Amino acid sequence: MSRIAEVASNYGNIRVVCHPNADPDCLGSAFAIMTSLKATLPGIDIAVVAPDGIGAVSSRLVSYLGISAEDSLPEETELVILVDMPSMAQIPSVKEVVVAKDVPYVLIDHHVRDKEAAAAALYSVIKNKSSTCEIVYALLDKSTLDVKALQGLVTGIVYDSRRFLLPPDTAIRAVVGMMHKGASLRLAVEMLTNEQGASERMARLKGASRVKIYKAGEWLIAFSRVGSFEASVARALTDIGADLAFIIHEEKGALRLTGRSTDKFHRMTGLNLSSDIMKPLAVAFAGQGGGHPTAASVNLSATSDEVTSKTLSLIFSKLGLREQDLKAINTKK
Repeated sequence: MSRIAEVASNYGNIRVVCHPNADPDCLGSAFAIMTSLKATLPGIDIAVVAPDGIGAVSSRLVSYLGISAEDSLPEETELVILVDMPSMAQIPSVKEVVVAKDVPYVLIDHHVRDKEAAAAALYSVIKNKSSTCEIVYALLDKSTLDVKALQGLVTGIVYDSRRFLLPPDTAIRAVVGMMHKGASLRLAVEMLTNEQGASERMARLKGASRVKIYKAGEWLIAFSRVGSFEASVARALTDIGADLAFIIHEEKGALRLTGRSTDKFHRMTGLNLSSDIMKPLAVAFAGQGGGHPTAASVNLSATSDEVTSKTLSLIFSKLGLREQDLKAINTKK
Protein backbone atom coordinates (compact mmCIF):
# COMPACT_ATOMS: atom_id res chain seq x y z
CA MET A 1 0.00 0.00 0.00
CA SER A 2 1.35 3.43 -0.94
CA ARG A 3 2.01 6.03 1.74
CA ILE A 4 -0.79 8.23 0.44
CA ALA A 5 -3.20 5.28 0.63
CA GLU A 6 -2.11 4.63 4.22
CA VAL A 7 -2.95 8.23 5.11
CA ALA A 8 -6.28 8.10 3.24
CA SER A 9 -7.29 4.81 4.87
CA ASN A 10 -8.21 6.71 8.04
CA TYR A 11 -10.94 8.68 6.27
CA GLY A 12 -14.18 7.75 4.53
CA ASN A 13 -14.96 10.92 2.57
CA ILE A 14 -12.10 12.35 0.49
CA ARG A 15 -11.90 15.07 -2.14
CA VAL A 16 -8.99 15.64 -4.55
CA VAL A 17 -8.91 19.38 -5.19
CA CYS A 18 -7.65 21.15 -8.33
CA HIS A 19 -6.39 24.70 -8.76
CA PRO A 20 -8.37 27.31 -10.78
CA ASN A 21 -8.62 26.61 -14.51
CA ALA A 22 -7.30 23.13 -13.89
CA ASP A 23 -4.73 22.14 -16.50
CA PRO A 24 -3.83 18.62 -17.75
CA ASP A 25 -1.09 18.18 -15.14
CA CYS A 26 -3.52 18.94 -12.34
CA LEU A 27 -6.36 16.82 -13.75
CA GLY A 28 -4.13 13.89 -14.68
CA SER A 29 -2.74 13.87 -11.14
CA ALA A 30 -6.17 14.15 -9.53
CA PHE A 31 -7.68 11.39 -11.64
CA ALA A 32 -4.79 9.00 -10.99
CA ILE A 33 -4.99 9.58 -7.24
CA MET A 34 -8.75 9.02 -7.25
CA THR A 35 -8.39 5.85 -9.35
CA SER A 36 -5.62 4.41 -7.17
CA LEU A 37 -7.38 5.11 -3.88
CA LYS A 38 -10.65 3.64 -5.15
CA ALA A 39 -8.81 0.44 -6.07
CA THR A 40 -6.93 0.29 -2.76
CA LEU A 41 -9.76 1.44 -0.47
CA PRO A 42 -12.99 0.31 -2.20
CA GLY A 43 -15.26 1.60 0.58
CA ILE A 44 -14.30 5.27 0.40
CA ASP A 45 -16.29 8.16 -1.09
CA ILE A 46 -13.81 10.05 -3.28
CA ALA A 47 -14.21 12.56 -6.10
CA VAL A 48 -12.37 15.37 -7.90
CA VAL A 49 -13.25 18.99 -7.06
CA ALA A 50 -12.49 21.88 -9.43
CA PRO A 51 -13.80 24.87 -7.45
CA ASP A 52 -12.84 27.46 -10.07
CA GLY A 53 -13.32 25.57 -13.29
CA ILE A 54 -11.30 23.59 -15.80
CA GLY A 55 -9.03 25.18 -18.41
CA ALA A 56 -9.90 25.00 -22.10
CA VAL A 57 -6.64 23.16 -22.85
CA SER A 58 -7.94 20.28 -20.70
CA SER A 59 -11.18 19.74 -22.63
CA ARG A 60 -10.10 16.67 -24.60
CA LEU A 61 -8.46 15.08 -21.57
CA VAL A 62 -11.59 15.63 -19.48
CA SER A 63 -13.68 13.96 -22.17
CA TYR A 64 -11.27 11.01 -22.41
CA LEU A 65 -11.10 10.47 -18.64
CA GLY A 66 -14.83 11.02 -18.15
CA ILE A 67 -14.23 13.32 -15.19
CA SER A 68 -17.32 14.90 -13.67
CA ALA A 69 -15.70 17.34 -11.26
CA GLU A 70 -17.60 18.84 -8.33
CA ASP A 71 -17.45 22.61 -7.86
CA SER A 72 -17.32 22.69 -4.05
CA LEU A 73 -16.42 20.60 -1.02
CA PRO A 74 -19.28 18.55 0.43
CA GLU A 75 -20.11 19.26 4.08
CA GLU A 76 -19.05 15.75 5.04
CA THR A 77 -15.51 15.99 3.57
CA GLU A 78 -12.99 14.43 6.00
CA LEU A 79 -9.75 14.76 4.02
CA VAL A 80 -8.65 17.11 1.23
CA ILE A 81 -5.86 16.22 -1.20
CA LEU A 82 -4.43 19.29 -2.94
CA VAL A 83 -2.65 18.66 -6.24
CA ASP A 84 -0.47 20.90 -8.39
CA MET A 85 -0.59 23.93 -6.08
CA PRO A 86 1.70 24.97 -3.22
CA SER A 87 -1.10 26.06 -0.87
CA MET A 88 -4.81 26.84 -0.67
CA ALA A 89 -4.17 30.53 -1.42
CA GLN A 90 -5.48 30.06 -4.97
CA ILE A 91 -8.76 28.49 -3.84
CA PRO A 92 -10.23 30.68 -1.05
CA SER A 93 -13.60 28.89 -1.10
CA VAL A 94 -11.89 25.62 -0.19
CA LYS A 95 -9.52 27.27 2.27
CA GLU A 96 -12.46 28.78 4.12
CA VAL A 97 -14.06 25.37 4.67
CA VAL A 98 -10.79 23.64 5.57
CA VAL A 99 -9.86 26.30 8.11
CA ALA A 100 -13.35 26.62 9.62
CA LYS A 101 -13.81 22.88 10.08
CA ASP A 102 -10.15 22.01 10.67
CA VAL A 103 -10.17 19.50 7.80
CA PRO A 104 -6.77 17.79 7.41
CA TYR A 105 -5.12 18.01 4.01
CA VAL A 106 -2.46 16.34 1.89
CA LEU A 107 -0.26 18.44 -0.41
CA ILE A 108 1.35 17.10 -3.60
CA ASP A 109 3.10 19.66 -5.77
CA HIS A 110 6.12 20.66 -7.87
CA HIS A 111 6.02 24.46 -7.49
CA VAL A 112 8.08 26.64 -5.17
CA ARG A 113 7.49 25.34 -1.65
CA ASP A 114 5.15 27.27 0.66
CA LYS A 115 6.78 26.40 3.98
CA GLU A 116 3.76 27.29 6.08
CA ALA A 117 1.33 25.25 3.99
CA ALA A 118 3.67 22.26 3.83
CA ALA A 119 4.24 22.33 7.60
CA ALA A 120 0.50 22.38 8.31
CA ALA A 121 -0.26 19.49 5.95
CA LEU A 122 -1.01 16.04 7.30
CA TYR A 123 1.29 14.68 4.60
CA SER A 124 3.15 16.56 1.87
CA VAL A 125 5.33 15.70 -1.10
CA ILE A 126 6.91 18.65 -2.91
CA LYS A 127 9.66 17.86 -5.38
CA ASN A 128 11.57 19.62 -8.13
CA LYS A 129 10.02 17.88 -11.11
CA SER A 130 8.69 19.21 -14.39
CA SER A 131 5.15 18.10 -13.47
CA THR A 132 3.02 16.95 -10.56
CA CYS A 133 1.96 13.92 -12.62
CA GLU A 134 5.51 12.58 -12.46
CA ILE A 135 5.50 12.87 -8.67
CA VAL A 136 2.09 11.19 -8.42
CA TYR A 137 3.20 8.28 -10.61
CA ALA A 138 6.17 7.67 -8.32
CA LEU A 139 3.98 7.84 -5.20
CA LEU A 140 1.17 5.49 -6.18
CA ASP A 141 1.03 1.70 -6.29
CA LYS A 142 1.45 1.01 -10.02
CA SER A 143 -0.85 -2.04 -9.84
CA THR A 144 -3.79 0.24 -8.94
CA LEU A 145 -3.51 2.37 -12.09
CA ASP A 146 -5.46 1.35 -15.19
CA VAL A 147 -4.57 2.46 -18.72
CA LYS A 148 -6.90 5.46 -18.54
CA ALA A 149 -5.20 6.76 -15.38
CA LEU A 150 -1.77 6.18 -16.92
CA GLN A 151 -2.83 8.06 -20.05
CA GLY A 152 -3.94 10.99 -17.90
CA LEU A 153 -0.54 11.05 -16.21
CA VAL A 154 1.35 10.90 -19.50
CA THR A 155 -0.77 13.74 -20.92
CA GLY A 156 -0.13 15.85 -17.83
CA ILE A 157 3.62 15.24 -18.01
CA VAL A 158 3.79 16.09 -21.73
CA TYR A 159 1.83 19.29 -21.09
CA ASP A 160 3.69 20.63 -18.07
CA SER A 161 7.17 19.60 -19.25
CA ARG A 162 6.50 21.43 -22.53
CA ARG A 163 7.07 18.28 -24.54
CA PHE A 164 10.03 17.29 -22.32
CA LEU A 165 11.88 20.57 -22.77
CA LEU A 166 11.94 21.45 -19.07
CA PRO A 167 14.47 19.85 -16.70
CA PRO A 168 14.86 17.46 -15.06
CA ASP A 169 14.68 14.82 -17.81
CA THR A 170 13.34 12.17 -15.40
CA ALA A 171 9.94 12.85 -17.02
CA ILE A 172 11.06 10.92 -20.10
CA ARG A 173 11.84 7.80 -18.08
CA ALA A 174 8.47 8.00 -16.30
CA VAL A 175 6.57 8.27 -19.58
CA VAL A 176 8.49 5.37 -21.14
CA GLY A 177 7.52 3.23 -18.14
CA MET A 178 3.85 4.12 -18.58
CA MET A 179 3.99 3.49 -22.34
CA HIS A 180 5.18 -0.04 -21.58
CA LYS A 181 1.97 -0.41 -19.55
CA GLY A 182 -0.29 0.75 -22.40
CA ALA A 183 -0.28 4.56 -22.36
CA SER A 184 0.23 6.38 -25.67
CA LEU A 185 2.48 9.37 -26.28
CA ARG A 186 0.74 10.02 -29.60
CA LEU A 187 -2.67 10.19 -27.92
CA ALA A 188 -1.31 12.56 -25.27
CA VAL A 189 -0.05 14.96 -27.94
CA GLU A 190 -3.35 14.72 -29.83
CA MET A 191 -5.33 15.60 -26.70
CA LEU A 192 -3.15 18.66 -26.14
CA THR A 193 -3.44 19.88 -29.73
CA ASN A 194 -6.53 22.04 -29.39
CA GLU A 195 -7.19 24.59 -32.10
CA GLN A 196 -7.43 28.07 -30.62
CA GLY A 197 -10.95 29.46 -30.72
CA ALA A 198 -11.82 32.89 -32.06
CA SER A 199 -12.00 34.37 -28.54
CA GLU A 200 -8.47 33.23 -27.65
CA ARG A 201 -7.03 34.39 -30.95
CA MET A 202 -8.70 37.78 -30.49
CA ALA A 203 -7.29 38.07 -26.96
CA ARG A 204 -3.79 37.36 -28.27
CA LEU A 205 -4.15 40.00 -30.97
CA LYS A 206 -5.50 42.55 -28.47
CA GLY A 207 -2.62 41.79 -26.13
CA ALA A 208 -0.12 42.40 -28.91
CA SER A 209 -1.81 45.64 -29.99
CA ARG A 210 -1.81 47.05 -26.42
CA VAL A 211 1.73 46.05 -25.52
CA LYS A 212 4.16 48.37 -23.76
CA ILE A 213 7.78 47.39 -24.26
CA TYR A 214 10.76 48.19 -22.03
CA LYS A 215 14.41 47.48 -22.75
CA ALA A 216 16.41 46.65 -19.62
CA GLY A 217 20.02 46.03 -20.53
CA GLU A 218 19.89 43.35 -23.20
CA TRP A 219 16.42 42.14 -22.18
CA LEU A 220 13.00 43.04 -23.58
CA ILE A 221 10.12 43.24 -21.10
CA ALA A 222 6.51 43.45 -22.30
CA PHE A 223 3.40 44.53 -20.39
CA SER A 224 -0.13 44.31 -21.74
CA ARG A 225 -3.72 43.94 -20.57
CA VAL A 226 -6.58 41.68 -21.64
CA GLY A 227 -9.81 40.41 -20.13
CA SER A 228 -9.23 36.70 -20.71
CA PHE A 229 -6.69 34.06 -21.81
CA GLU A 230 -3.91 35.88 -19.93
CA ALA A 231 -1.52 32.91 -19.95
CA SER A 232 -1.98 32.37 -23.68
CA VAL A 233 -1.38 36.07 -24.38
CA ALA A 234 1.74 36.16 -22.18
CA ARG A 235 3.17 33.13 -23.95
CA ALA A 236 2.35 34.69 -27.34
CA LEU A 237 4.39 37.77 -26.41
CA THR A 238 7.42 35.64 -25.46
CA ASP A 239 6.98 33.71 -28.70
CA ILE A 240 7.24 36.89 -30.78
CA GLY A 241 10.27 38.36 -29.03
CA ALA A 242 9.77 39.35 -25.39
CA ASP A 243 12.14 37.83 -22.85
CA LEU A 244 9.70 38.56 -20.06
CA ALA A 245 5.94 39.21 -20.47
CA PHE A 246 3.33 40.35 -17.96
CA ILE A 247 -0.41 40.47 -18.58
CA ILE A 248 -2.73 42.51 -16.36
CA HIS A 249 -6.40 41.62 -15.95
CA GLU A 250 -8.50 44.07 -13.94
CA GLU A 251 -12.10 43.38 -12.95
CA LYS A 252 -14.32 44.79 -10.21
CA GLY A 253 -11.49 46.33 -8.22
CA ALA A 254 -9.34 43.19 -8.34
CA LEU A 255 -6.18 42.73 -10.39
CA ARG A 256 -4.52 39.57 -11.64
CA LEU A 257 -0.97 39.60 -12.99
CA THR A 258 0.21 36.71 -15.14
CA GLY A 259 3.87 36.38 -16.05
CA ARG A 260 5.88 34.26 -18.46
CA SER A 261 9.58 34.26 -19.28
CA THR A 262 11.72 32.43 -21.78
CA ASP A 263 13.88 29.57 -20.57
CA LYS A 264 16.94 31.47 -21.80
CA PHE A 265 16.06 34.51 -19.69
CA HIS A 266 15.58 32.37 -16.57
CA ARG A 267 18.76 30.41 -17.19
CA MET A 268 20.94 33.48 -17.76
CA THR A 269 19.51 35.80 -15.08
CA GLY A 270 18.31 33.37 -12.43
CA LEU A 271 15.11 35.39 -12.08
CA ASN A 272 12.33 33.20 -10.69
CA LEU A 273 8.88 34.59 -11.52
CA SER A 274 7.33 32.90 -8.51
CA SER A 275 9.78 33.72 -5.71
CA ASP A 276 11.33 36.92 -7.11
CA ILE A 277 8.23 38.62 -8.52
CA MET A 278 4.86 37.15 -7.56
CA LYS A 279 5.56 36.37 -3.90
CA PRO A 280 7.00 39.88 -3.16
CA LEU A 281 4.05 41.46 -5.00
CA ALA A 282 1.66 39.42 -2.87
CA VAL A 283 3.34 40.75 0.27
CA ALA A 284 3.35 44.35 -0.99
CA PHE A 285 -0.28 44.41 -2.12
CA ALA A 286 -2.07 41.94 0.18
CA GLY A 287 -2.36 39.29 -2.51
CA GLN A 288 -2.01 35.59 -3.17
CA GLY A 289 -0.03 33.86 -5.87
CA GLY A 290 2.89 31.74 -6.98
CA GLY A 291 3.85 29.29 -9.69
CA HIS A 292 6.96 28.19 -11.56
CA PRO A 293 10.27 29.96 -12.26
CA THR A 294 9.13 30.76 -15.82
CA ALA A 295 5.35 30.85 -15.35
CA ALA A 296 3.50 32.38 -12.42
CA SER A 297 0.59 34.61 -11.43
CA VAL A 298 -0.77 36.60 -8.51
CA ASN A 299 -4.06 38.18 -7.44
CA LEU A 300 -3.64 41.65 -5.93
CA SER A 301 -5.45 44.64 -4.47
CA ALA A 302 -3.69 47.38 -6.42
CA THR A 303 -3.85 49.52 -9.54
CA SER A 304 -2.15 48.58 -12.80
CA ASP A 305 0.29 51.50 -12.46
CA GLU A 306 1.28 50.42 -8.94
CA VAL A 307 1.80 46.82 -10.03
CA THR A 308 3.79 47.76 -13.13
CA SER A 309 6.06 50.09 -11.16
CA LYS A 310 6.68 47.56 -8.38
CA THR A 311 7.26 44.72 -10.85
CA LEU A 312 9.89 46.71 -12.73
CA SER A 313 11.52 47.64 -9.41
CA LEU A 314 11.77 43.96 -8.45
CA ILE A 315 13.29 43.15 -11.84
CA PHE A 316 15.87 45.94 -11.45
CA SER A 317 16.85 44.57 -8.06
CA LYS A 318 17.23 40.99 -9.26
CA LEU A 319 19.18 41.91 -12.40
CA GLY A 320 21.35 44.50 -10.67
CA LEU A 321 20.11 47.33 -12.89
CA ARG A 322 19.36 50.98 -12.17
CA GLU A 323 16.14 52.72 -13.17
CA GLN A 324 18.07 54.78 -15.72
CA ASP A 325 19.01 51.50 -17.42
CA LEU A 326 15.34 51.06 -18.37
CA LYS A 327 14.24 52.44 -21.70
CA ALA A 328 10.60 52.60 -22.81
CA ILE A 329 10.24 51.62 -26.46
CA ASN A 330 7.90 53.66 -28.66
CA THR A 331 5.59 51.10 -30.26
CA LYS A 332 3.68 53.66 -32.36
CA LYS A 333 6.46 54.27 -34.86
